[in-house]
Amino acid sequence: MMEWQASWRNVTRKKLRSCLTILAIVLGISSMFAVISTVQTAKNVTMQRLELYNGNADYSILSEKDTFPEGVLELAFKNDQISSATGLIHKQSYLELKANEQSLDQQRMRLTGLSTLDNELLSLDEVSGDIHDDGLILPATSAEILGMKVGDEITFRVPDGMKEIKVTAIVKDTPLLEGPPDWDDATNRNWRGIVPLATLQQWYGLDGYIQEVRLNVDDPSSMDDVVKDLHTTLQPYDDVYLQKIVLDEKQSNQLEDLYFMLYVIGGLAMFISAFILYNTIFVSVVERKNEIAVMKTLGYTPFQIKKLFLFEVLILSVIGLMIGVPIGFGLGSVLQSGLFSSFQSNIDFSMDYQWALAASIVLGVAIPVVASLIPVTQASKIDIIKTLKNVPATNTNTGKWRSMAGGILILSSLLLTFVNNVLSIGSLLLGSVLLFPLMVKGITTLVSRSSLVGFEGKIAANNVLRALNRSSNMSLILALAICLGLFVSSTFTSLEQNIDKSVTQSFGGDMHVTSEHALSDRDAGRMSATNGVKDVHLSKERNVTWVTEQQTRQFSIIRTDQEWNAEHPLFHSVDAEWKDRLKQGGVLLGDFAYREWGGSPGERITIAVDNQEHELEVLGKVTTNQYGGYAAFMSGDPFDELFPGVLSYKALLTVEDGYKEEAIKNSLVTSYPFDFSEVQTVDEEVNKQERALPGVKSLFNGLLFIAIAVSGIGIINTLVMNVMERLREVAIMRAVAFTSFQVYKTIFYEALIIGISGVVIGITMGIFTILLNVVTTSDELIEFTIPESTLLLSIIMGIIVSAFASLIPARQAVKHTINQALKQE
Repeated sequence: MMEWQASWRNVTRKKLRSCLTILAIVLGISSMFAVISTVQTAKNVTMQRLELYNGNADYSILSEKDTFPEGVLELAFKNDQISSATGLIHKQSYLELKANEQSLDQQRMRLTGLSTLDNELLSLDEVSGDIHDDGLILPATSAEILGMKVGDEITFRVPDGMKEIKVTAIVKDTPLLEGPPDWDDATNRNWRGIVPLATLQQWYGLDGYIQEVRLNVDDPSSMDDVVKDLHTTLQPYDDVYLQKIVLDEKQSNQLEDLYFMLYVIGGLAMFISAFILYNTIFVSVVERKNEIAVMKTLGYTPFQIKKLFLFEVLILSVIGLMIGVPIGFGLGSVLQSGLFSSFQSNIDFSMDYQWALAASIVLGVAIPVVASLIPVTQASKIDIIKTLKNVPATNTNTGKWRSMAGGILILSSLLLTFVNNVLSIGSLLLGSVLLFPLMVKGITTLVSRSSLVGFEGKIAANNVLRALNRSSNMSLILALAICLGLFVSSTFTSLEQNIDKSVTQSFGGDMHVTSEHALSDRDAGRMSATNGVKDVHLSKERNVTWVTEQQTRQFSIIRTDQEWNAEHPLFHSVDAEWKDRLKQGGVLLGDFAYREWGGSPGERITIAVDNQEHELEVLGKVTTNQYGGYAAFMSGDPFDELFPGVLSYKALLTVEDGYKEEAIKNSLVTSYPFDFSEVQTVDEEVNKQERALPGVKSLFNGLLFIAIAVSGIGIINTLVMNVMERLREVAIMRAVAFTSFQVYKTIFYEALIIGISGVVIGITMGIFTILLNVVTTSDELIEFTIPESTLLLSIIMGIIVSAFASLIPARQAVKHTINQALKQE
């Protein structure tokens, strides 16, 4: 208890320094908490949305054709091991709105007919009305935008004419019913609603037919027996097959790079705060050398001295945790709202903070303790005699070797560009860290020789050089924050500028048409006859499961016509050695699927088709925009052999010169209002991706702002330490006619030199990091781009933070009277 009290007195003895250190810890912990909770929340929301969309189903019964007899649903119910089963149909309709201000495209509503709502396969939370009444069920957001409420009569246009139905329930937003967030987005996304299956069958002349059966098995251990039984039961039905439902979040969530960048910036903020604490403890040890020597003469062991300092670290860490975690909740909520809104989606989420809380508590204590081990160990090894006799420390002159190592690493980064971009960039950054004091010394020397800073600036430059290691350390932290910010922002800017190129070079044409029914050559001919359509290609694909050592995943394999792909590519690759071999069999994996698979060309990937495993040779990796790169491609004959009976439900269209895709889309929707579930132009896909990136980029700029702010706290802490060490010197300066304003200017210039050094070196490091990444990456969309907005933000923030950082130390320096300052030891 006595040791805790002694540590508490030492913490409160330097109140300003302790407060600044706690503030840095608070920002580091809150940033880390916000980032971890955001990533975990995003992952959980994605998985929950998949579960809600698939209704907790284990298997689906599907058909290669449009529909199959409803009797299949009755057969499924006869299996005692199947706990729930529901039949459904999806069909396209059009709302008849009173105020006809919207285009036909914006009035599309995709209706889902369900055989029953009384099972665990669908979870609907009522906002108003009763979901068990026969009528239309709408999600809350769509109902609000459409201006509809329970009891309203809604008119739909269907193939058989106009049909009226009453809104009987409004439910909370759910993935199965996710519609557009506003009228503008309604051109790209259908409104969604649920009606009784019998109603939809009657409207579309499908009495006795359904499109899908979803079923749930009671006991997972009996799954294999159920599957075998169902296969036997379904044999009389041609083109009907059983498909396992795999909740693979990668099909809709390919954000690993985004998560990694969030972790890096959040970790940087925590690292900066830990470094500030290291600086605080180090200076505290230096200041209390005599005190520690006296304690050792009184019988304190090295372990007891370590405990004394570690208790101080724990006190600072615990206070930082108590303040930082609540702030992290607020920051995490803002970060998550910004992230989800960037993707233009109606997402209800609750923060997943359990893992973030546990990680923050553990890391919030462990990282500061680890950061303090070096100065704490030095404190326990202080030599009593040398300290009490004030014997100066021996200069080991490690700066020469440090500079040589830094230079070698920077040169090595150029050679490593031929090996690995991560090693190359890592070598550059590590070399810059080792050379940093030398670079700060060079900049400071240039400042001291400049006539712009005057006499006070020359004194400030000398002060920086006297405490070069301490000053360069905090300047280094600012530089790393700026370097990382420029690198991340450059990547986003490059992707933003090349979205058009990214989409068009692997879109497969100018338009995608997804049909409600299987497309035939006759349908292709009808579409070709549309004014402005140049050519039509019917595309086939099959959703399959693929097996890894850890889990079962799911993606689409797309049939590839190499002649069409040569003119209108669905994918592209620098390496074309696979072209001849693709015709003989094997698959090409999209870049994201290839990374998730983790193998090498020539190895085999295992896929499951109709509950039978097949091994396919992976011929290589290709870049594609199809399903975000989470897809595979097969040549025509091998595809048809592996998936016999697969029909085309998607058409790829090209447009003649001089015609606009939007006009052709409107013509197709008008001519075939109930045939197509989606018509998407290449421009619409580009616009959709363009809307997401600016929001995400703003989030990173916000985190960069926090990292620079934490660096500013470090600069304040460093200057306070420097000033406290020089109080007698300041007093002498004031005694020989230095004014308080001149003292302020001296410390202001000192802060400015530290800040400008960090900004200049950080920008230089950032530019070279961007260049190395461009040279070494295989991604053709990453170009050498310097983000002007982030560059300007870094310069302004670095200088402003440094300038404000000088105010508190300057006030500390001038608030002491000359007599008080001269008495300082």
